[in-house]
Amino acid sequence: MKAALLRKYELTAEGFRRKFYEVRREHCETATQFTNRLMGYLDRWIQLAEIEQTFQGLKELMVREQFLHASDDHLALYLRERSSRGLANLVELADLYLDAQLHRPRSFKERKSAQ
Repeated sequence: MKAALLRKYELTAEGFRRKFYEVRREHCETATQFTNRLMGYLDRWIQLAEIEQTFQGLKELMVREQFLHASDDHLALYLRERSSRGLANLVELADLYLDAQLHRPRSFKERKSAQ
């Protein structure tokens, strides 16, 4: 029940990640207030992402995020569905996916259009 409520109101690592990147300063908000809100979103994202709270852990979170952002939609969805936490795990899953895509048998439709 608790997990369902957290997902509904986007109080998850993904929800706070999205808030961090999509937030805009409100009309009456000072720079200090806006920065504090940004820090709150980032702190909560890091906490819920269950990463090692070190410089290296933060660096891996940022690289992981950029990797997902730069990947094609199918690969990013595959990786997000598997909820790969660590960067090493994400890279391993991505390599398996890419290798499978490279060596997958072509469908009849693809063979027909190639002729």
